[in-house]
Amino acid sequence: MDPDAMDISGQPHRYPPNLSGIPTELQLRIVDYVTTKADLRSLCLTSSALRLLAIPLLYRRIKLELWSPGAIEQLRECNLHGAGPHFQHTKELIIENECLCGPLPSIHNGRIRIPEAMPKEWEDDAHDLEIEHFENQQDVNAHYGVKVNLASYLSQRPVPQMVKSHLRNYQNNIQDLKISLYTDPGSFGKLPRVFCGLQRLDIYHNDQSDIILLFENIESVGASLKRLSLTAANVGALNGQLDAWVDSEPDDLTRYTPMLEELRLANFVVPGTFVAFDHVIDFYKLSRLELLVDKGGNLDFVLELAERAQGNRFKLKHIALEFMRGTLLTEDHLLAIMTLFSYCERLESLHLRFPDEERFPARFFNVFDALPHNLQSLSISFDVDTTPTVALQNQMLLSRLQRSSLNGIKQLAYQFDEKDLTAESNGSSYDNVVNSLRGFQQLRLLHIRVEDSTLMGKSPIYDDQPLEEVLVDPHILALQMQTFANRLFEDMHRGGHSKLDALVVGHATSAEAAAELQQQCFVRGEQRDILGRTVPVGVPVSQAMLRETQPYTDILDIDFPRTSSSDGFEGWAGEAF
Repeated sequence: MDPDAMDISGQPHRYPPNLSGIPTELQLRIVDYVTTKADLRSLCLTSSALRLLAIPLLYRRIKLELWSPGAIEQLRECNLHGAGPHFQHTKELIIENECLCGPLPSIHNGRIRIPEAMPKEWEDDAHDLEIEHFENQQDVNAHYGVKVNLASYLSQRPVPQMVKSHLRNYQNNIQDLKISLYTDPGSFGKLPRVFCGLQRLDIYHNDQSDIILLFENIESVGASLKRLSLTAANVGALNGQLDAWVDSEPDDLTRYTPMLEELRLANFVVPGTFVAFDHVIDFYKLSRLELLVDKGGNLDFVLELAERAQGNRFKLKHIALEFMRGTLLTEDHLLAIMTLFSYCERLESLHLRFPDEERFPARFFNVFDALPHNLQSLSISFDVDTTPTVALQNQMLLSRLQRSSLNGIKQLAYQFDEKDLTAESNGSSYDNVVNSLRGFQQLRLLHIRVEDSTLMGKSPIYDDQPLEEVLVDPHILALQMQTFANRLFEDMHRGGHSKLDALVVGHATSAEAAAELQQQCFVRGEQRDILGRTVPVGVPVSQAMLRETQPYTDILDIDFPRTSSSDGFEGWAGEAF
């Protein structure tokens, strides 16, 4: 045997396994874990065999940026260089008509930025290019049989005619549509066919659209619909529209939505909203109900829903309720919420957002006693700055939950005091929280929320410099987050009983919201020293990778600041990323 083929021990050298040498089924499973387009492009360049596996994933999701001449030109060049046949793999199409930034460069994963105004000098060039591009792209898609299942049009502007024409090419295949409500010229009072036959419909309602069109066409829209999500730009404009429709005394139309299981209303609920939806939705069949970005109607909705129960059981497995600042929780409200929970024996996930600690009476703790024992996910937050009063109340709430029958939950979103995230914090507050968290022995994912960040990532240049004048240093922030993650994993696993293996700190927030802590994600790993001793550590990952590898991450579907925008558009558009 060639001596070069042996290592220093005299044994044959063992080379790492070759990816192309394993069965195709295993290759597919490995390639599925490649989550970024840059990595997929690199994989395409390694070999022709791996290229065949990576191409469908690389072209599965296409984003058209109509506001950017550069992006339009780049996609046109792809067509010219022979990318056309690969569009047959496209299943998701996202069309942006405003400057919507996806993940920005950050420590672990990017932030979603609210739309910005398109630079004036781009407008004319972009308009001419997008008309030519759409005409060419439609020919390419028709030739290669593109079958888009998911389509999104992200903009507060009216849907242009060229996009309407583009969507008509896919209307027989689209199952999931995210778009502003619109009508075609000459068809007043009727919705376009693209809204019919869908399984998931996510609508952004602006001032130029009439939501009554959806209700009046529910027979054609709701036949196959499983999820309906509505976000309003101006909740005040809805009041008159819904009242006018209810006053027309419509018939019971719930038979036209036989498969509807999920309802999400963001910035959409006003007094009287429940009555309108009660005509078209059978609430007893719903498995998910989300009332987000409250503008004063969520409590009334809950009151009427509880009265609607009349002793019958709901099938709800997920409930999300957010109450606006200034909301006063009366005894009737508390009783209605407890009644609703008591009729939801299958409830597995609960998200609650309260206005402030003064509006959160201590007797509301009794509400948690009404929750079913099979609850798997719990998210609670207050719409206030973290104060000593809130911190104390949070500790009381956590301690109460830990001693209740809910200590078997697997996902928990909890509000932390920012001081407890710093390495200098060694006080009783952090210790008390960790001691309570150890009581949740089935906990797999912990989402820590910090409403206003004034300390993290900052290092004053001189002793008396005000912190509000200090800019956030991403290197300091990364070090602080890593130190905290290592410390928490080590403290939680001391004794060997905790199952915590994922940690999320902060929010998927807007770039302009400097007071909100940028989201960081970690999974538990182990570090071994030369003596063989191991200690748990936090391994930084992106949220996309976290969702791909961890079984319990749906608590991140509702991230508090993303649903607190004044018109709801930021949260609505951000979900597409």
